[in-house]
Amino acid sequence: MFFWKRRKLKKLIETIKRDGIIGVLIGEGRAEETANVLGKMGKKAVPALIEIVKNKGETEVVRERAIFALGYIGPRAVSAIPTLIEVLKENREARRVTAGALGDIGPLGANYSVPALMERLQVYLLMDASTIIDNIRDIVVITEIIESLEKIGPAARSSAPIIAKMRKRFTYQDAAGICQAADSALQTLLCTQGAIPDLITWLKDTSLEGETRALAAEWIGFIGSDAKTAVPSLIYALKDKDKEVRDNAAYALKIITGKDFGKAQEKWREWWKNNK
Repeated sequence: MFFWKRRKLKKLIETIKRDGIIGVLIGEGRAEETANVLGKMGKKAVPALIEIVKNKGETEVVRERAIFALGYIGPRAVSAIPTLIEVLKENREARRVTAGALGDIGPLGANYSVPALMERLQVYLLMDASTIIDNIRDIVVITEIIESLEKIGPAARSSAPIIAKMRKRFTYQDAAGICQAADSALQTLLCTQGAIPDLITWLKDTSLEGETRALAAEWIGFIGSDAKTAVPSLIYALKDKDKEVRDNAAYALKIITGKDFGKAQEKWREWWKNNK
């Protein structure tokens, strides 16, 4: 098997030398094998791959293989992000492959890739959940987008509220892929000490919708005792106009401190004054 793979890779390399990168992309090799060879070429393969992706006259298979290869090249393909963002506006399969590539490229260029991925998720949020459930291809695309945001990591933390909204729309019975991806992404993006400053900011920002502030309080609670710096903000949130925010803030305070004064703000303030 190993010998067969070596022969296959050697043949792909010979094709590149003879016909250029396009020769490999239109060949009969598997996408993974093609990406492996182009990945080893690294950054020098990126300009040609970008031109292939831009060429809408090329076949879908060839363009998708080029996108897959850019993802395989990873951070060294950061210059491809503007082109890939444009492809996100195309058909479902192109969006799926492109979302995966953006995730594989990672946090470099996240200022561009994350808003684009979030915008695509927002489009799906405007669709009826039943329409998505009835179309497995939409489920696959949404799952891929969420997984890519998780791969990008802390630079994609701003996407957590929209991921949480998407998660609330489905059950594991309806769309297990979306639910599993969203649960994992939220854990990665929010359940860490590094997320605490952003969570506190969201909790205190009354210009944000209550759902986002409630999400912040909830995940501060999940972090637990390591989130003690958030206690003053949680105490303040006990008087928030949104009931879910107040409920989550009270629960988070209980988890972090081991005390339970419910939503009695003055009692919490007195306790904090003596125990901070």
